Amino acid sequence: MQVLLAKLLQTFSDNLTAAIVKEVSVEEVFAMLQKSLNQQLETAQAALREMPAEGAAKGLTLEVAQEEDDALKLQVENDLRFIKETVDSLAGGAADADLEEADADLGCDRPDRGQLRGDRRRKREARRGHGGPRAHDEHHRRRH
Repeated sequence: MQVLLAKLLQTFSDNLTAAIVKEVSVEEVFAMLQKSLNQQLETAQAALREMPAEGAAKGLTLEVAQEEDDALKLQVENDLRFIKETVDSLAGGAADADLEEADADLGCDRPDRGQLRGDRRRKREARRGHGGPRAHDEHHRRRH
C-alpha cells in the first residue's frame, strides 16, 4: 500500500507541476491579450475624442471652400460686366453718341466717327496687303 500511495503522490506531484506550468503560460497569454486589447481600446477612445475636432476642421474647410466659391462667382460676375461694358464702348454705342454730343457742345467740327473708322480699316488693310473685298475675291479666284 505504501508503494501505491507513493505512486499516487508522484502522479499528484507531476500533475500539480504541469498545472502550475500551464497556469503560468495561460497567465502570460492572458496578460499579452489584455495588453493588446487595452491598446486597441485606448486608440478607439482617442479617435472618439478627436472626432469633434476633426468634424470642426472639416466644417471649417467646407466653410472656407464655400467662401472662396462665392468670391470667385462674384469675380466672374464683375468680369463679365466689365467685358460687356468694354465691348459696348468699343462697338461705339453710347460712347460715340457721348463724344458727338460733347463735340457739338464745344462747337467742334470733326469728321464722322464711322468715316474715321472706315479710313482706319482701309489703311490697315493696305498695310497688310489686303485691298478690300475685291482684292480678296481676286486672290481667292487665283488660288482655286
